[in-house]
Parts: sequence; structure tokens; C-alpha cells
Amino acid sequence: MTSADTGRHSMTDSADVVERFVGARRIAVVGASRNDSSITVRPAVYLRRYGFGGEVVLVHPSAAELHGLRAYRSLAEIDGPVDLVMSMVQGDAVRPVVRECIDLGIPAVISVASGFEGSGGQERRRSLAALVADHPGTRLVGPNSVGVLSTVTRSWTTFSSVLLDGPPAPGNIGLVTQSGAVGNGILMTLQARGVGVGHWFSTGDELDVGALEVATALVHRADCKVVGLFLEGITDPGFRRPLAEAIRATGKRVVAIRSASSGSGKAAALGHTGRVVGDSEIGLAGLREIGVEIVDSVDELVETLTFLSVAPPRPPSDAPARVTVVTVSGAMGVVAADHIARHPSLALASLDEQVTAELARLVPSYSGDEPANPLDVPVLGDPAVFEQVVKVVTGSDGGDATMIVTTTLAHDYESISRHLHSDRPVALTHLSAAESFTPEQARRLTEQGVAVLRSPYTAVRALAVWSGAGPDVPAAEPDPGHDDHDGAAARQLGVVASGDVLGGVLSGWMPPVRVVADEADAVAFLAEAGGPVVVKAEGSAIAHRTELGAVAVGLTDEAAVREAYRRISAICAAGGDRVVAQAMSRPGTEVLVSVVRDPELGTVALCRLGGVQVELGSSATLVLTDYDEGWVGALRESAVGKVLAGWRGEEPGDAEALLQFVREVRERGEHVPGLRLAEFNPVLVHAAGQGVTAVDVVTYLDPSEGAQ
Repeated sequence: MTSADTGRHSMTDSADVVERFVGARRIAVVGASRNDSSITVRPAVYLRRYGFGGEVVLVHPSAAELHGLRAYRSLAEIDGPVDLVMSMVQGDAVRPVVRECIDLGIPAVISVASGFEGSGGQERRRSLAALVADHPGTRLVGPNSVGVLSTVTRSWTTFSSVLLDGPPAPGNIGLVTQSGAVGNGILMTLQARGVGVGHWFSTGDELDVGALEVATALVHRADCKVVGLFLEGITDPGFRRPLAEAIRATGKRVVAIRSASSGSGKAAALGHTGRVVGDSEIGLAGLREIGVEIVDSVDELVETLTFLSVAPPRPPSDAPARVTVVTVSGAMGVVAADHIARHPSLALASLDEQVTAELARLVPSYSGDEPANPLDVPVLGDPAVFEQVVKVVTGSDGGDATMIVTTTLAHDYESISRHLHSDRPVALTHLSAAESFTPEQARRLTEQGVAVLRSPYTAVRALAVWSGAGPDVPAAEPDPGHDDHDGAAARQLGVVASGDVLGGVLSGWMPPVRVVADEADAVAFLAEAGGPVVVKAEGSAIAHRTELGAVAVGLTDEAAVREAYRRISAICAAGGDRVVAQAMSRPGTEVLVSVVRDPELGTVALCRLGGVQVELGSSATLVLTDYDEGWVGALRESAVGKVLAGWRGEEPGDAEALLQFVREVRERGEHVPGLRLAEFNPVLVHAAGQGVTAVDVVTYLDPSEGAQ
């Protein structure tokens, strides 16, 4: 089974995946050391110390009691059922523990072991993955996991250092991180912001339970308001559809950062696709189309989760969210306004007459000029004035959210933490990143409905996600390492005659085309076409025809066709390629369509503007998989969809025909052995109701993957 399979477990099987791990009432810790300071002891200590309501036992080969807990020599000797095993053993010892859990019918196992990476760990990895795949009744988190914790059920099956100082504060955030170390850092930062977490899953290597599966189950839980994901890859793409349906059904937000590239761009980089898509954009787009909000950094993830966990949800609206900015610095107010202006889903709120009158009474310097948003509240020697201004703004109905910028230069943080509260969304941030509320002050503000954030910039990004439209993700930069115009990359994967590979699927979409054996054959094709023709190279060595002069277009007379054939056949001779002649297509909007075999998501299609615009690297990438509900809507909202809808008065294009074309070529590509990339450039989209024409296609196969 590959990572791009439809899913390791069905939604029915996975509905209780979170509860299996956080709802266990009898937990066995295997591999705890006698050494009190060892991390292998931490889960048992945490469970005993921080109010776990169930029973904890240890498994140790030579102890009847350890660290004040009863110990058994093996899992089999434990009297009565066990709900969850926390496996602290390493390397080759992991599989026997999991095997014993399967034999005993234990439903859940967490493994913290490393040693499943690199060439030395591959066999160990394959063996353990096959074991759990064959026995779905026992679910595995890990290996290479820091564990699982739940403040809701007071279950602490983790060795996280955060708990050394006490149990985390309860909250409504569901956190899923493939990296345990990063997850530990996120948890620490959230605690410092006064924000609690309900559940945290460190999923590690994900040989069984994956991040999207856990996220899906968390979204459905009543004790979870928002879900945060830290992803290095997608191992369970079959849960894209269930996660999308969960987001749509509940209206809850899922926010993610994806830290590593999928590698798919490296394959796609042989054509235009890689230069405009990049290594990770397929994975990012695959998340966007199911409703996951993408942020650019761990800091933005923390900020966004903080705000969403505290602020009431915004009612559905197509209008921009109106934001009022209150600051002690006029310059920072301008900066905040600039950031807000960059997000179409945000706008500065207008202040009504009642609010401006009250503000003029509080701040004498406003009396000559009507107060305007952003509000610059000068330092008057009385910090209470700022608090009163904030109270007026947050208590009015003139905006949807308020952003407050504070500084120790002018404000009393202790007083603010005690007196500022709001039933409406408030982002409280700082003039300088060096300033901060204490954890106790932040916790107090959080309980009063105020989100404490780091900076005006990250506050605006969080507001943009809350408003219903996530932050823009920068377009991937062209990769100079793959700017290969001499055909070397093409030879590496083997560009093949596309018609031979894609078969009859192209016949209904491409203009008449055939291989021509000599000049006379090319001239004969001109006569048959009855109009302008193209003569060009096709084969296994030439990927970029234009740069090599291996294409001639708009040929209308015999002499031009003969000259083009002689020139292009000479170019083809060096690589053993062939010459084809093709009828010219009608004009249309140029679109680039690519079918890519992605190692995470399987066979996907990407669609973006073609022609000269393709080199601009617009981030309007659309991933098309079997999840139609996501990508059909996403196409309409993409740059392609907007152009085809009649951009700036242009005639609308045949979007439905484009969708059908993409469906057919993706479906065909799914069944081509060794396919890495099929790039259709350009695809000409004609006027509405008049179809599309695929003018050119280059296909790359990897012989090592079974291509014939």
C-alpha cells in the first residue's frame, strides 16, 4: 500500500480514533526505566500526579512495583483488560510489543521509538506498517511520537517537557503535529499566551494513525472549537474528503502549516509545471481545496489558533470584516491599516456619530478633528484614558472586530488584564515584540474574551482567517535548478510520444495530428487539413521545442512546410525523435493543465493560466483529485475561473468543457504505469459552449516504475 492509497481505515472505523487514545481508563506503560529522571518514566508520573481518573500499571521484566505503581513482567500477565499501551521501548523491541497488543486485543498503542528512518530503519518500518495494516482492531500512534495528552479527560500519555511544571491549562484547541518537538514548542507558546489546549496528538511517523484522520475526528468533537495542524507531509490522503465534509458540516476552522515539500515538484519541474508550482504547492493546494486554512509559519499558526479559540465565530458573510484599530502610535496605526488593506476579507470600520462624540469627550485632542480609524490615543499621563477608549470601541456596533496595540511606555498591563473584557472579537497585541503580558495576565484576558497576540502583523493574519478568507500564500519561486532547456531532464525521465501513452482520450480534444515520414507526407497533411498547419518535434529527447527551433506554426503553403520539415527533422535526428504535423487550432484563452503523479495525493491535475502568464508563477494553483466538491468550486474562484467567467468584459470561456477535459486526462493518467507528468500547454478554452482544444502535450515516464 502506498501513501497515496484511498485510506488505511474507513471513516466508520476511525470515528472513535481520538476517544481510543484520550478516553482509556486502564493504561499500561511498557519500558519504563528504574531511573526516576528518565523520560520513559514521565508518562506514568504525569498520569499519577495530574489527576488521571483511571488505573496505571507498568510492564517491567524484573519488578513487581516501580515508582509507586504495580508492575507486571509482561502485558499478558496483567489481570483484566488494558485500554491503551504506552510503549517506551526502542528499535527492534517495538514490533513484539505491538504484536502482543494485537494478540491481547488491546485497541490502542502509542510508540515513542526512533530508529524507523533512513536505510537502516526501512525494513523495521515496513514490517511494523504491514503488521498494523493487517490488524486494524489495534490502532498505533507513532512511532517517533512524543505521545498524546488531553486536558479534557486528564490523560497524559506523553513525555512532553511542558508537563514538568504542571498540567497544561484546559482549552478548546485540537492540536495535531507530526513533529513532537515542534508540537511541544507550540504547546509551550500557547500556555504562555494564556490559551489552553483540549487535545494534542504527536503523530510521529504515522505508520497507522495519520494527522488528517485525527483532525477529522477532532472537528466532530463538541469539546474542540478549532484544529491546528503542523504537517511535514500527508500520509493519509484518503481522509481529505471526510475532513472536508466535517469542516463543511460543523463550520469549524482547521489551520495548518506544511513545513516540507512533497517532492512532486521535482518530478513536475521538467516542464513549466515545476517552475510555477514548486515542490510543496501541490500538497498545499490539496489542503486548501478541502477547506484547510494555510499559514506561513509556526508563529502565525500559534497566533491564529489563539485568536480563533477565544473569538466568537464570525457569522457567514460575503462582506469584508470591519476592523477598528486602537493604538498609542499613529505610525503603527498606519502600518496596521496597510496590512488590513492587503486582505480583501478585511476593511477598516467606520466610526458612528455616537462613538466619535464619546471619544472626543475622552480625548481633548480629538475635539478639533473628528476621530478616525485607526485611532491614535496619545500618551496623556493617565493610562485609564486608553482603557476607556477601548471600552467605548469594543462596546459599539460599528465594527466586527477590534485590534488594540499596547506598549509598556504608556499602558498599565496589569490594569488592562483586569478591566478589559469583550463579547466581541478583540486582538490585543504589542507595539514591540519584546513586550508581553505575563502568563497570568494573558490567561485572565483569555478568560475575558480577549486574545493576546504577538504583533499587529500576525494579528491581521489571524483576523483574515477568522473573517472567512485565509492569508495569501506566496507563489512558489521558480527553481533554477530545474530550468533545463537542453533536454537533459527530459532524457532522465523519458519524454515519450504522448499519443502512445494517453491513447484515445486525446482524440476528442486535439486537432488532427499525425507522424510524417518525409517532406511529401508533410505536404500531403497540409492538403488534408485544408488550412494552416504546425510542424513540430515529438519524442523522448526534446521537451522545450520553441527554444530549440523545433516547431513551426501557421504554415499555409507547400514550400514553408517542406522547409520546416527539413529543419525540424535534422533537430530530431540527434535524439531519435520524430516529426509530427498538426492542424492549427482556433483561438482561445490559454490554460496550462498538468497531470502529476504525486507521492502523497496520488494522480492529481493542476490548472492555471497558460501562455505568457504561466511564467508569472501565480499561486492560483488548483489541485484536482477525486474530490469533485472541492475542486469544482475552487476552479471558479481561481484565476482561471475568473478569466473564463468574463474577466474585464471579455467573452466568457467554456469552463464546463475545461472541467470535463481535466477529468478525462486525470482519469487516464491514473492508469498509466510510471507516469510522472503529462503537461498540456497550451489548452485553448474557446467561447462558452464551443469546447476546448489541447494543442500540445509532453509526457514523462519513469522506466523504473514499470513504464513500458
